[in-house]
Amino acid sequence: MTSARSSIESPAFTCLKADLAANPPKVRKDIGFYRDKIAREARERHNLNQQSFELYKHLLNAALLWLGHKRLSTLPKQITLHAPLEQVALDFSAHRHTIKNWLRPLVQAGLVVYRPQKVTAWGRTCHSGTVWFISLDPTRKARLIWSDMRETYRNLEQDKANGKLSYTVIRHTKESGQLSIDAGLLNWAIPSTNTQPVNNLYVENPSSTVEALFEVEFASRKEVGAVVERAAKAILVALGDDPRRFGGWCWILWQARRLADVGQSIFTHLYQQIRRGMDARERGRLNNPAAFTRHLLDETGLLDMLRSAPVRRVAYLGGRT
Repeated sequence: MTSARSSIESPAFTCLKADLAANPPKVRKDIGFYRDKIAREARERHNLNQQSFELYKHLLNAALLWLGHKRLSTLPKQITLHAPLEQVALDFSAHRHTIKNWLRPLVQAGLVVYRPQKVTAWGRTCHSGTVWFISLDPTRKARLIWSDMRETYRNLEQDKANGKLSYTVIRHTKESGQLSIDAGLLNWAIPSTNTQPVNNLYVENPSSTVEALFEVEFASRKEVGAVVERAAKAILVALGDDPRRFGGWCWILWQARRLADVGQSIFTHLYQQIRRGMDARERGRLNNPAAFTRHLLDETGLLDMLRSAPVRRVAYLGGRT
């Protein structure tokens, strides 16, 4: 009985696990391959309606991007993320009560568990967002992990000082009218630089990987300069780019920060295109993966968005006069 029970596993999850275990790992193909494969199997197994299916795909996308495939020795069957429910609603241009209705079939199927989190800030109890438990295996139910509920994902006092409280950012995004940029969920799932939880689901040593680019959005004005340089160097190394291109990558990150400050975050899209360039370099199919990545940024319209970023100061000048 035990052996038969342990052999029951989602084919889509088994595919992801097998690719991760391969030497070298194969999992750095387009993230959409695994997202769609798992989501389709979940829809067939649990008879999900279209809205719930799209919502599960959206949550899966953030979970898989956040997973940091090559940095885990074993693949977990569920992922924990922290992000406001209102941000998920914003990603779909829907009311939060509508999202709760779409979530109901996912909760009943065991694909998602979510709970609001409260923390102490300014000497009182405050709502810090929502903790999401997302199953990567449609045959296994996600479960609530109380230790994850007690984690500190956001420093609310620091967020307020930096103008990065979820209420402020989401309000600016709504006012700007830029509701089509599907990048918010992952950006909220990334913890602020001052509060890095000890959790094996988070990227190991983000300062030395391209995932450091997500820190650019949430870094304070005093820290953002150093964070931009660190992320640009990581991108340069990951793509094998000419060191003389360092300034160009810094410009891209500075412009992305300016867009984020007016509620138009493109960091997830930027990350996805850089990962495509990294994949091309690993497969050895291109002589210049960095140039290919820049082509992708142009082709997807990201460069045009970066060029149109508003002129605004996003960092303190320190001791300069």
